[in-house]
Amino acid sequence: MRRVTIIILAIGLVLIGLGRSYAGRPKTDVVVLSNGDHITCEIKQLDRGKLQIKTDDMGTISIKWHRVVAISSQFYFRVETRTGRRYFGSIQMIEGESTLKVSGVETVATVSADNVVGIMPIERTFWSRIDGSLNIGYNYTKTSGVAQFTFQWNNLYRTKKRLVRLNLQTTLTDNGDSVDTMVRQDYEAHYDHIIRKRFSGSASVTFQRNDELSLASRYLFSLGGTINLRKSNHDLLYFSLGAALNSETTTGATSSSESAEGVLSAGYSIFVYDSPKIQISADAKGYPSITESGRFRLNTDITFSYELLRDFYLELSWYSQYDNQATEDGEAKRDYSVNLGVGWTY
Repeated sequence: MRRVTIIILAIGLVLIGLGRSYAGRPKTDVVVLSNGDHITCEIKQLDRGKLQIKTDDMGTISIKWHRVVAISSQFYFRVETRTGRRYFGSIQMIEGESTLKVSGVETVATVSADNVVGIMPIERTFWSRIDGSLNIGYNYTKTSGVAQFTFQWNNLYRTKKRLVRLNLQTTLTDNGDSVDTMVRQDYEAHYDHIIRKRFSGSASVTFQRNDELSLASRYLFSLGGTINLRKSNHDLLYFSLGAALNSETTTGATSSSESAEGVLSAGYSIFVYDSPKIQISADAKGYPSITESGRFRLNTDITFSYELLRDFYLELSWYSQYDNQATEDGEAKRDYSVNLGVGWTY
């Protein structure tokens, strides 16, 4: 299993390197700050209150949106407001006016800068549409002899109305005895399609393995819809509802079992961008079974991220999986872990 994780990591680094070699466009955008600085750059995105730009001399810079007083770019962007409305076109904000002009092919829209919560370039090449992060962690406790290795790789691909996420997470736990290394894997490919304003439809395929819960494999095929109840430059609150087909095999079983489940999920994130940058997020996803009477599963994630250096951060996370019928005799079982790692965003 360690070999598989190393291979995944190597593939990820190769893909990132290829992406870096093909990504990027001419740095002709202009951003003006409240202190009078004029920066010629490439606008990468506005998300969660940060305007991210890329320069030749200073690398990638994150700027608080309220400190931007003027902006200009001839390239094509998607602009999103607090109410969920989206505009497409080149962007311009003149100093002193506090409004953002979005010039499309046939229409021109003017939006209050305070009302803008997202700016996303609609790039022309495949590699330039990809963003992601890589996180590796290792914990060892001498008194118990327990060692734990964590690997997490997240990728995001955006187009005008579509979003594709690929999330890979592996945890290896060595208890220091003759028992085999405990493995937990959670791999997900997720597709979102913007329907209108705050609403989007989604489809996902998930693979899970958890030795602690006697789960040899689980394949989950889900369909659902999501609403952003609140989206600002300081926080995000969402709720989603859907259904899933579940095919799972327990440790030692000779065949898999299939079932239908409901999917209920909610999440809340807070972002603070005074130095150092801090982000706190909590997500919960419940699976009430439709075909297995009384069964309920719950996955919970809580993450605290603290910026150490530019693009590098320290991350503390708590992860929990609960299944009230995890064993053959119906006994409830829970697995959880606390991880500390160092991450890199690209």
